[in-house]
Amino acid sequence: YAALGSSAYCTSTPAGPFIARLVIAAPAALRHDNLCRLRAYLGHWLMQELKVSEKSGMILLAVRVQPRAGANRIAGCHNGALKVRVAAPPVQNRANLELLRFLASLLGLQTKDLCLVRGPKSRDKSVGIKGLTRDQVVERLARSLI
Repeated sequence: YAALGSSAYCTSTPAGPFIARLVIAAPAALRHDNLCRLRAYLGHWLMQELKVSEKSGMILLAVRVQPRAGANRIAGCHNGALKVRVAAPPVQNRANLELLRFLASLLGLQTKDLCLVRGPKSRDKSVGIKGLTRDQVVERLARSLI
């Protein structure tokens, strides 16, 4: 799976088992088309699965966090929330800060554009995102799954 480029490969998506066949096994000329189709499919799947809403000019993303993981990565969906594994421990707000940094890097934003709206001491959180539309958030998250 080295051709996928990152550790954000997610087997819990419905397309997970097909990624290797679509991307790696395909001839080079078809890889771009396959990636575009796969991103569109994952974006559609994320739109249906994730709780993404808009409130006060901010996009609210439901997130389920698993601290003390081996590395930061998206691990799929959990009851409508984006499941994210972060390497930081849940001590002195470290996991929350690591979550915001990780999501900002996935979305191509600065950390200051994200804020924790709900759940500072819970695994279930709501993250506020400024500067993007709902569709842009879902599209960028879908890209990070590949």
